[in-house]
Amino acid sequence: MIPTIIFEDRKESCILWNYAIHKQFISEEGNTLLHINRYINNHPNLAALYDIHSHEISIAHFLVPTIHRGLFKEVYWLYPHEEMLSQSLWVCTYTSQNREILTYKTFHKEEIDSQTFLQWLIKPKYKLQEFQTLTTKDTFTEQPGVVLDIVSDYFSPHPNGANPEDKLKKIDELVDFLTHNQIDPKLICIRRSQISSFGGDDRWPWIEENLVESLSKIYPLQRLSLDEIWENTQLRTAYQNQKQKIVSSMQLLESKAQSSTGSSSVSLTEIKVESGRIRVYDNLIPHALLTEIYNYYQSGLRWEFKNYGDDNDLLTSFWATEEFPDSIDRLRELVTEQLDYKPDDPRVIVNGHVFGLGDSIHRDSENLENPGQTAVCYVNPMWRADWDGETKFYSHRDLSQADLIYSCLPKPGRVIIFDNTIPHRGCAPSRLCNKLRVTVAYQFPPPNLNK
Repeated sequence: MIPTIIFEDRKESCILWNYAIHKQFISEEGNTLLHINRYINNHPNLAALYDIHSHEISIAHFLVPTIHRGLFKEVYWLYPHEEMLSQSLWVCTYTSQNREILTYKTFHKEEIDSQTFLQWLIKPKYKLQEFQTLTTKDTFTEQPGVVLDIVSDYFSPHPNGANPEDKLKKIDELVDFLTHNQIDPKLICIRRSQISSFGGDDRWPWIEENLVESLSKIYPLQRLSLDEIWENTQLRTAYQNQKQKIVSSMQLLESKAQSSTGSSSVSLTEIKVESGRIRVYDNLIPHALLTEIYNYYQSGLRWEFKNYGDDNDLLTSFWATEEFPDSIDRLRELVTEQLDYKPDDPRVIVNGHVFGLGDSIHRDSENLENPGQTAVCYVNPMWRADWDGETKFYSHRDLSQADLIYSCLPKPGRVIIFDNTIPHRGCAPSRLCNKLRVTVAYQFPPPNLNK
């Protein structure tokens, strides 16, 4: 069985590794650390004094004390993308004369003259360690006493998170890497890093569940409870305080999620006009689905500058994409449940509007006798009233006769469903808005023209 510990913060790493030594899970020295993380902490020329037992150990140097004592002979840093790789980072550590203060310097090898490097290499008071970087495409040679140190943000490589398919792909890539290289770890540590705000994703429970499930297929895991570990140490009180912070952090995340969508209950407002019917559903899109879709379209996909509103209007264009993840299908199923009939698959349109790029007045269908239904879904996680970006409905398509009959703000989680013969337009955000207004539209055929 491989001891597997799931914990919260980088500051706990050193304590848990010492606990592993005490329990003889790993050796006191000469182990190999395989650190799996997406953050690059190569700050050259950074040298400072730190107390070995300081509580201020940060993400840039929490490994330094363990390197100095020789716990890890080899350190490897696994990044999610090749473009994130950098030159190997070196660390030189040494203590003051009274051996109470630990000093270290991080550097790239070419920054140090050969004489200084040789002095650090041969003099006993110095400890020299290279952080070797690699990706899952590289080969990892067999090393003694491997400790897997997995940080959950590795599976969310984009600043705004990633969709579930990308996360699962990253988990599969990691498992394939471990299997292909026949890595046999002595200890597995999984770190969330949510309180420290380095986690980058509010779905860490989902990541944790899928990661542990995938690892259990290739390793016999022995889950160790932090409660039991701290119960048998002198750190019980400190851990309880930390645990309370985690609970408070989770409550704050839930509060933010609810505040961004208002009340969790769905409300319906129906507007009957001369040219048809308009229905507005507030809070129809669950916050998790809304965020998943929005993050997907913020993750570097190539938007095209084109026109979907009216094929005859070549002067009015905006940003659109034809990339549709599975979340778009799940949203379609949710919207379809609100219709009075069971339609065939709709035309799907995802638009992006920015300041100055609005739509023209148009109809989605000219079949006035038998209109279909259009559903416009607003997926921005937050929206201010002074950002504008409304969907506006008009009495006529003719600009000389058109009068405004209804205006709908793009509130998060809101869906507006209307007869697709009603003239309407999507308005551009105001100059106060620096966000991309993202909408997902489904154009359903009328009941007797489904085929």
